[in-house]
Amino acid sequence: MLAAILIPAVGKVRKNAMTTKKASAYRQLHIANTMYASDHKGNCVVVEDSRSGIKKLWRELLAPYLSDEGMRAQDINQAEIYSCPFYKDLNLAAKNWETGVGLNLRLRVPEQNTLNSFWSDSKKNDYSAETLLSAVTFPERRLLFGDVVEQFTIGNVSRLDTTRHDGTGMFIRFDGSIVYLTQAEAEFAYETPDKRYTGQPE
Repeated sequence: MLAAILIPAVGKVRKNAMTTKKASAYRQLHIANTMYASDHKGNCVVVEDSRSGIKKLWRELLAPYLSDEGMRAQDINQAEIYSCPFYKDLNLAAKNWETGVGLNLRLRVPEQNTLNSFWSDSKKNDYSAETLLSAVTFPERRLLFGDVVEQFTIGNVSRLDTTRHDGTGMFIRFDGSIVYLTQAEAEFAYETPDKRYTGQPE
């Protein structure tokens, strides 16, 4: 009888601890992005940077600001801070780019639909360019990092994962606030950050 009482309680405590640790990791990513911007002319970290001839994902670009400088790319991509412990498909040994955590790929919607990325010097254009933090509008509603499936970016609404926290996903906004959003709320925040979600059709 005692075990029947204690086991669920221990499970709940463990889940709460994991959730708190995950929220802390998201806040550290937010701070790291701010520090990255201070060293890169005010620009937000890009999704992928190939300008040096070596492809680096956003996790590798933020690594120096998270005490991960000097680590191998494989180790960085497997580091705990970039992984969601609640992601059901987490398998870093097989797919270390798929950690359940993604960076918003479209930081300037609805004003622009350009992507926050660099593929190479030769492809730097309006489709693929850095984003100034000072140019990001509605930071109190716009998503920066959050729960995703399959990839390491939020490239469209199908990437949003809102199943891990009792029917919601965890996200951190540009103002540093942690939020838990339903699928409808997350899609709205991703596609129309210039508007407030009311739950009613526009």
